[in-house]
Amino acid sequence: MRRLLVVCGVTVLIYAAFAAAPRNPAGTASAASTGSFQVIAPDPPGCPMGPAVTFCNRFPGTTSDPLLFTVLIETAVNNPTVTFAAVPGLAANFAANDFSITNNTCTGSLPGGSTCAFDVLFSPTTTGLREAAVTFNGKQLINVAGTGATFVLVRPTSAPNCSQPNPSDNAFMYCQEAVGATSATQTFTVMTSSAVTGLNITFAAVPGLSSEFNAVDFTIESTTCTGTLAANGSCTVDVAFTPTTAGLRSTVLTATDSASDTATIYLAGHTNTGLLFTLPISATCSFGNFEFCNEPVGGNSAATTFTLTNISGAQLSGVTAPMTSAAKDFTVTGTNCVSVLAASATCTISVEFTPQAAGLRQDTLTVTDAQGDIGAANLAGTGDNFSLQIVPGQTPELTVIPGGTATFMAQASADSVFGQNGEKIALVCPKNLPKFATCAFNPCPVSVTPGTATPFSVVIVTASAKTPAPPVASACPGTSSANAAPGGFDAPRGPRLVFQVAPQTAPRALRFPAPFVFYLVLLATLAAMAIVLFGARVSSRRRVPLVFGIAGLAAAILLGCGGHGNAISTATPTGVTTMTILANATDSSGNPINASRAFQITLDVVAK
Repeated sequence: MRRLLVVCGVTVLIYAAFAAAPRNPAGTASAASTGSFQVIAPDPPGCPMGPAVTFCNRFPGTTSDPLLFTVLIETAVNNPTVTFAAVPGLAANFAANDFSITNNTCTGSLPGGSTCAFDVLFSPTTTGLREAAVTFNGKQLINVAGTGATFVLVRPTSAPNCSQPNPSDNAFMYCQEAVGATSATQTFTVMTSSAVTGLNITFAAVPGLSSEFNAVDFTIESTTCTGTLAANGSCTVDVAFTPTTAGLRSTVLTATDSASDTATIYLAGHTNTGLLFTLPISATCSFGNFEFCNEPVGGNSAATTFTLTNISGAQLSGVTAPMTSAAKDFTVTGTNCVSVLAASATCTISVEFTPQAAGLRQDTLTVTDAQGDIGAANLAGTGDNFSLQIVPGQTPELTVIPGGTATFMAQASADSVFGQNGEKIALVCPKNLPKFATCAFNPCPVSVTPGTATPFSVVIVTASAKTPAPPVASACPGTSSANAAPGGFDAPRGPRLVFQVAPQTAPRALRFPAPFVFYLVLLATLAAMAIVLFGARVSSRRRVPLVFGIAGLAAAILLGCGGHGNAISTATPTGVTTMTILANATDSSGNPINASRAFQITLDVVAK
């Protein structure tokens, strides 16, 4: 009797895995009772929990004019609530009565596609910076901010006769003047709630905009602010604009006292020009700056588009714009502005914030032409920073045997700014993870607090000859390595059908290559199909041995391929692997903000 011996080193697994249904994205409701929504006015920069809509400085106990917010209801919501909460990391700057809501129409049943609105008032309870997050139905909607001051500078109450636009209450724009000409004076008022001594009025460059400043571009023509001011008193300063060179000229008018209290107003004026920038709407109390969202050093923000208009009444030629700012903190990423701009025509320039250092970064986007016109837009943004490192006292290199687990203790360190607006850190497993090993983080994403170090762990699990590394679930989607086990990081949500060819070993067993086994299975399948299709043509005497032969072949394949007995895993190979753990910064909603940091760990897998 001829004996057929088939032993196989490959298991063919077919299985279906059903994951839980995906959760709704942030801000989107699963039921009409909660709804989804977005703020659509007053149009601040488009970053969740980003730069605050800023009220101008006020005396504690006084109330600002209302600022209108409009909310677009994307899906139906019932009886929403609008409240205030502390901005993450800035609890010391928050008090429940700093801001209040009036004229609220966001009540009752609001259908999808509708809008509602409410006014926010600023009434500082104390001096210093006050900030709050506006929450809509328990979700953070937008930040608001303002400063409680002991004294303030108030701009002229009437607009200049040229109807020059003034961006906010703490900024004033003079009419255009020719180089060397002097404008009409404008009167600014200093007001105080308590007695002031050592009162002093000065001009200085706007931080980051020294190229726009000359000490004699603005002059004090007269003043009643002579060094002392009684409680609840006021004094005036008359200022004229006399541009010393072409283009945009700017300065900060600052009042200080002996107690180091400060009040400021930003002044600006253009020389005669045929080019005019239209700025995107930004914070309500900033000097003509477009305020980009906070961005980590070395990263890049989303692009913002500025519009340039030819207001000269004639065609302009030789129109040019720089591709980066002088310090490379702002980068032009696209423009349709060509060298010739027809009268009244417009073109656009897209700019990204690309901070090269932490802190306030400011510069000017300047466009010139062959006729001597200069158009300029002030840009501002805050560079922040974070880093990753092993926890002090811990080691970046760990040793395990196959089947062991290595836990690396690390931390994310944020500067005094990163995390103020709810930024988080999403971690990514290394691409060169050892074979048959899995990777996980705890926690992930990492929520940081400004100025602190937040611990997290990196867990690497290896496989032994008998035990595979278990699949791990990830709270950071898309962070797995190709070597992770099925059902782990790369497991997609919803039903799936997976074909896996998993190497196995058995004592004293022959190992057939996977293609050989595949062809054996294919041969058996084709033979079975042939019997079904052509069985009627084969005599019964020949059909019986054929059927038994095919059945024996299939049984041999099943037995040799692990159809019975204990499955044995493939161990993670020994060796030293240095891996890079990547961290991507995200905003409070989990959207990437195009900045990453990395650190290295080393895993040494040794034999028992």
